[in-house]
Amino acid sequence: MNPYRLIEQSRSHRTIVFLIGLGLLALIALADLYVHHAISFAPFYILPVLAVGFLIGRMSGVYMAVLSAVGWLIIDIYTEPAFSGYGVHFWNTVARILFFSFVAFGVRSLAIAQMRQRELAGFIVHDLKAPLANILFGMETIKTRGYAPPETVEKTARITTISAKRMLGLVESIVDLIKIEENTYQRLREGVSPAVIVEQSVELVSAWAERRKVRLDIRQDSQRTQIITDPQLVIRIIVNLLSNALKASPEGSTITVRIADAEKGWLHLSVADQGPGMEATKQQPLYSRIFNLDDTPAGSGLGLTFCRRAAEALGGHLVIENRPEKGMLIVVQLPTE
Repeated sequence: MNPYRLIEQSRSHRTIVFLIGLGLLALIALADLYVHHAISFAPFYILPVLAVGFLIGRMSGVYMAVLSAVGWLIIDIYTEPAFSGYGVHFWNTVARILFFSFVAFGVRSLAIAQMRQRELAGFIVHDLKAPLANILFGMETIKTRGYAPPETVEKTARITTISAKRMLGLVESIVDLIKIEENTYQRLREGVSPAVIVEQSVELVSAWAERRKVRLDIRQDSQRTQIITDPQLVIRIIVNLLSNALKASPEGSTITVRIADAEKGWLHLSVADQGPGMEATKQQPLYSRIFNLDDTPAGSGLGLTFCRRAAEALGGHLVIENRPEKGMLIVVQLPTE
């Protein structure tokens, strides 16, 4: 399964939900029209706004807010045409639109918060499970075998250490993403070699790549020996991209990490896999916030979100290119100073 696949609400789905909201509004207006003097239907006009705002988005919720307020206005004018003049109806409608719009924004924010919780849960459950399993397997191997040749112990200790570092990196990525989202991340500025950053990143996933029989290749196409950046944040970006590439890579394939000079003042770090790639129609939603965690290995969406936001926090960009039948190419564009 391709870990880059994302949820993209289809236009037909949004249209259906909006039409259902319109139908609900029509039913409320009709009921208000017939029992206007017996029962107050005022609280019910907000129901379509809640539904559309939560399920589709803020702007759709605002559109429904306007329609609900206008529908309420029409019923008021029809049932009480002489009530305080049309000026009162006008200002009541403006107030309702503002209130309903505020509600639409609020419920959508709640929906996004719930989506982020699910993303985080999927990320933790899946991406942390693999390195934890490696650690437990290594400990059980040493425990059950008793005496083991030094080379076996050394290999087990190496895999365990790398897995523990990978877990730590994943946890730090979560913490950093939260800080970046809240604009509280304190960026470091250190002189570091791009080659060293890439080599350390590759080392952190080397055991996983070896187990999946995927080759990691580093291409040095840059003459630059140093850039001023936050090295740990860049390493976490590259590790996340390599993790996604490994999930998409078939056995025997190669993942290429390339260091290349760009225009003056910029450096490109790219990760290219030989996986199935992605349909062209699904490429653009890669930049959205919502990812599918139900049918893919483990939190890849959150990983891409972290990479994009982290690159932006460093003053750079994340560019995703789909190569038909050749896999994905993701380029991290970083300023050198």
